[in-house]
This record gives sequence, structure tokens and C-alpha cells, in this order.
Amino acid sequence: YEIASCLVGSEMCIRDRPRTVTWKQKRYKVIGIKEKALYRHKKVQEFVIADTITSIDAKAILQNPHLKKITIGRNVSKIEKDNLRNCPKLKKILFKGDQIKKIGKNFCISASKVTVYGKKEQKKLHLTKLRKANHKVKWRYRSL
Repeated sequence: YEIASCLVGSEMCIRDRPRTVTWKQKRYKVIGIKEKALYRHKKVQEFVIADTITSIDAKAILQNPHLKKITIGRNVSKIEKDNLRNCPKLKKILFKGDQIKKIGKNFCISASKVTVYGKKEQKKLHLTKLRKANHKVKWRYRSL
């Protein structure tokens, strides 16, 4: 199952980074984030995407004006287009894993300088995908 906007309606849910969701007395494993699930959280400064998440749909993380840091979990393999738009204060992206296969276009469109943290052997892969997704941002890479 995937996190949708109806399930993530408060900052409490985001801070807790749910790995499972209970709905109609059944427990489901969260494996994805749907469109506008992390949308317009005005006070949140950091998002941590859990290791159980495998994909982030288009326009899932939008218009978070005070977001400064995001951590992408180990198993995320796909980030669709138009994520991290209108997050002008974003300065750090941490990739915990090496599963990333796709980063959609217009990723991180409103930021100017972003430092990316990841494994040393993934530097070329990450920077290639990030530059292809958004060539206007000054990407810097730091090894973990």
C-alpha cells in the first residue's frame, strides 16, 4: 500500500514515518508515497523517507517552504517527476541506499544549491541522474 494525502494529514504522521498503516482493522506495509501526500506542510524542516518505501509518485512532495533536509530510504528505486518543487530552503538530500534507478524531471526545481550525501561509489550515478532531472541547480556531492 502507499501513503496518500488522506493518510498523512498531520505533522505527527510525518515525524513518525509510518512503516505500516492500520485501516479497517487490518495492518498494511507502506511501500510508496502517492501524489500530494507530503504537500504544504509549512512548519516541517525535515522529511525522512522510510526504508520500506520503494517509490515516490509524481508531485508527492510539494510546496514545503521550510523544508531544509530530506533523507531518501535505502530501497527507494524510483522518484517520479515534479517532486520537491517549491521547497526553496532545501539544502541537503541524503541517499541512504544504492537502489535509485530513476529521478524524474523538475526534481528540486526551486532550490539553487543542494548538497547531496551518498555512498562514494554512487557519486557518478546520483549526479548524472540529478543533473538530467534538473540542470539549473548547483549540485555538490559529499560521501558518507
